[in-house]
Amino acid sequence: MKHAPFIVLVLAVGLVMTSPCFGSEDNYMLGSWQLTGTWYGGSDGAKFQLTVIPRPGWVEDYRVFFHLAQAAPTPVGTPATGSISRRALRTGAKYEMLAMVMANTADLNPASPPTILAIHAFGSLSNCDTLTLVYDLFGGYFWPTTKVPFQSPPDFPMAPTPFSETYHRMPASCKVCSAP
Repeated sequence: MKHAPFIVLVLAVGLVMTSPCFGSEDNYMLGSWQLTGTWYGGSDGAKFQLTVIPRPGWVEDYRVFFHLAQAAPTPVGTPATGSISRRALRTGAKYEMLAMVMANTADLNPASPPTILAIHAFGSLSNCDTLTLVYDLFGGYFWPTTKVPFQSPPDFPMAPTPFSETYHRMPASCKVCSAP
């Protein structure tokens, strides 16, 4: 029995090393899955590349950048940017996301004033490589406005809510590529 602590340690390390997320780039840290990385996915109606970057000095707080993969005609707009933070939420979700886009339907300069699009969602990881976002706000504000996004009701809905999107993490290695 004097080797029991050593055997327990070896078994524990073996379990951690066989975790599906262990060794994946930025996926596994102290038993929790991390959001940092590049993701791809969306819904049936729209596909996105999602980039998640940690906010320096904060724990489980990230910056998000959505880039729409859609052909014209669409409004001219900025990428959706915002934040996603780990929260203890009544919904059972682990993360809360807020993001904004500025969009304009005019394709000539000077363009008409842009519209501010506010996006709010709750997120959860079903595994270390699959993120689901459930949106409860996707609304627009005419600009100029005295309304504050997320604090005032939007002027119009961009899409009926709730709706969900699923994202998959870009792999950290290329299994089909030839080695140098």
